[in-house]
Amino acid sequence: MKNISFIIKRAIALISDTHFGAYHSLFPTEFITKDGLKIKANKGQKEIYKHWKYFLEKCDEFNVDTVIHLGDIIHGINTKSKTTIFHKLDDQIGLAVEVLKEIKKDRDFLFIAGSQFHESIEMEIGDVVAKQLDGKFLGFVADIEIGFCNKTLNIAHSPGNPLIYQATTLDREILFYKLAESKGMVSKADWIIRGHLHTYSHQDNSKIHAMLVPCWCGYEIIRDAKLYGKRQPDIGGIILLIDQYGRIIPMHFLMNKNPMFYTKKELI
Repeated sequence: MKNISFIIKRAIALISDTHFGAYHSLFPTEFITKDGLKIKANKGQKEIYKHWKYFLEKCDEFNVDTVIHLGDIIHGINTKSKTTIFHKLDDQIGLAVEVLKEIKKDRDFLFIAGSQFHESIEMEIGDVVAKQLDGKFLGFVADIEIGFCNKTLNIAHSPGNPLIYQATTLDREILFYKLAESKGMVSKADWIIRGHLHTYSHQDNSKIHAMLVPCWCGYEIIRDAKLYGKRQPDIGGIILLIDQYGRIIPMHFLMNKNPMFYTKKELI
């Protein structure tokens, strides 16, 4: 068998929906709040954090130079949420900065705004976190141009919610984006990248790709168990490898088995 080799010129890491501050989300071994309260990770959080460390190793292995966070950095302090560890924005932001420092290193770090449910009316969370990590906040939508290969990533947090099939949202995004592009209303994009749905999906269509970036949190039961199987998340991150010809090759690093947080087991 002939070996095929190519040169990786750039590598970009994509992460989304970290929801720092939730019982079912990425959390270090322990965290000390502003009030001095020491909080230790639960069993499920330890499993996610272990996978986070694995993803960091892959970022180093592939020489990732840029990290993009697609929103919902923290879980927020919305009173409707029953799954929040602590209800102080300062603590949730502090937790986010502490963990995201591990992937920042000397890399460029770009942030996109998340869902309003997980935001604050007092401040723009993405902007606050970006400043503390020497990163850059890009608002609700941005075109990321990769200079040497003339490729553009159109990034935003949410593609909307599908009734059943996740791929439907990507089809819709492609259709209407291409229509707006043909009218000269938006810039040409080679990739449409979104988060929000806590799942991984990649569509390679003629002249454009569309991707949903996975999350860093487990299944959260909100009101009922409707579509229980569908709502199981993909947990992990994505690395986009860009070769000498400007081809972008996505690699996903997902947990093989999700930790259970709110599903009880009982032997009778």
